[in-house]
Amino acid sequence: MSRLENKVVSVLRGLKLETAKISVEESGTSLFATIVSNSFGSMDEADRQTLVWNALRESLTEFEVAAVEFVFTVAPGEAERYAEAAS
Repeated sequence: MSRLENKVVSVLRGLKLETAKISVEESGTSLFATIVSNSFGSMDEADRQTLVWNALRESLTEFEVAAVEFVFTVAPGEAERYAEAAS
C-alpha cells in the first residue's frame, strides 16, 4: 500500500464511523475508496460525501486530495444490493 493510500485510510478511519469497512485502491495516479458503514444508513448521499470530503480536505494536501478520484459511501444493505446488481 502506498503512503498516500495509508494516509487516506487513516483519515477515513478518523471519522469514527460505526462498523466501517474501508478499502482504498490505486489505479495509475488515482485512488478510489469505498466505505461501508452502518452510520450511513441514516444519512443521505450528499451528507455522506460532505463528511468524507471535508475530512480529506482538512487532512491532505491539495495535491493528495486531487489524487482521490472517487469515494463510494454506502450502508451495508446498500452494498449488498449493489453487489447483486453487478453480478
